[in-house]
Amino acid sequence: MVKTTSEPRSISFSQYSLGSTCAYRWKLKYIDGHTEDSNINLVFGTAIHAVIQHWLTLFYSDPAKAKSFDMNEMLKLELIDGAKKELLVDGKQLTTPEELSEFYNDGCKILDHVRKHGRTWFPSTGHSLVGIEIPLLLDIGRNLKFKGYIDIVMYQKATKTYTIYDFKTSGRGWRDYQKKDPNKIDQLLLYKKYYGDLLGVPADSIQVEFIILKRKIPENTEFPVKHISGFVPAHGKPSVKKAMERLETWIDKKF
Repeated sequence: MVKTTSEPRSISFSQYSLGSTCAYRWKLKYIDGHTEDSNINLVFGTAIHAVIQHWLTLFYSDPAKAKSFDMNEMLKLELIDGAKKELLVDGKQLTTPEELSEFYNDGCKILDHVRKHGRTWFPSTGHSLVGIEIPLLLDIGRNLKFKGYIDIVMYQKATKTYTIYDFKTSGRGWRDYQKKDPNKIDQLLLYKKYYGDLLGVPADSIQVEFIILKRKIPENTEFPVKHISGFVPAHGKPSVKKAMERLETWIDKKF
């Protein structure tokens, strides 16, 4: 049992997800304070998030700059910087130039699809960009606060609805089992609940969607496959309630 202190303790979805899947790793990281080595997949995910989010900021604030913005160049710089900071441990490099080059080339393909098909999620008219990396910090009882950052929030003026988007990088996309995994989908369900509380708006005015960024796509397929795809999990009241119940159960056990 983890004892609480006078100061509220913050828990994030990543902490909850890790604790739900591996109690030992959770203890090592969040109780014993051990850090885990990064890897090329995490560095790549952080880098391509940064590029797309910067492009979106320009797209809605200065379309001319967005059009001329060199997404590939920023990706290269982000990957190099990430490799220096995260993949050099005790003098040992955790990646190779060949691996970095492969991830860079895959990322360029993803970014090309973002340029061509991004308006599926981010139309230029009738929608506005509410924010990027929007912080959540809400009191959830038991001397705990839920802490998180929402990748993208859009607002549709005609319907007066918000949409929360979360980017997920993946080798080859999500299979059915991943789309049914609470340790993945509960993230957006909890964000929907807590963002609604933060704004003070009805739950049905907030939609959620994962945007899957696939590094590899099958060759010689019957139909063309894009490097990006959307997945909308069930996010009505029953689904959000179950996600909240799972979180509450985990908190009861840990705290």
